[in-house]
Amino acid sequence: MGVDALKSALPGYAKDTKLNLGSVTSTSQLGEQRLWGTVLACALATRSTIVIRELAEEAVEHLSAEAFEAAKGAASVMAMNNVYYRAEALRVAAVVNAAAATLEAEAALAPVSV
Repeated sequence: MGVDALKSALPGYAKDTKLNLGSVTSTSQLGEQRLWGTVLACALATRSTIVIRELAEEAVEHLSAEAFEAAKGAASVMAMNNVYYRAEALRVAAVVNAAAATLEAEAALAPVSV
């Protein structure tokens, strides 16, 4: 089933998602290996067992064994980047917040001349 099963499982309010899911696989300009490798990598990145099951079953029909494994590797890199860049954003935010607090404290302690 794959894409069709996912589309039919979506509720009515997700009409745009349903349309986009169908058009991604039917109108893409990517070659078959790249398209289904991307679909599989994105499915794995969701960590949803239903999405993975449905799309992996369909992807295996379109991918070579090497491309299937490469898609799993790509999903692993995607997950690693998501964690790294989120952690980096939190670190930068902490540095900026600390600097702002220091400036506020210095401003509060500075003598005021009239």
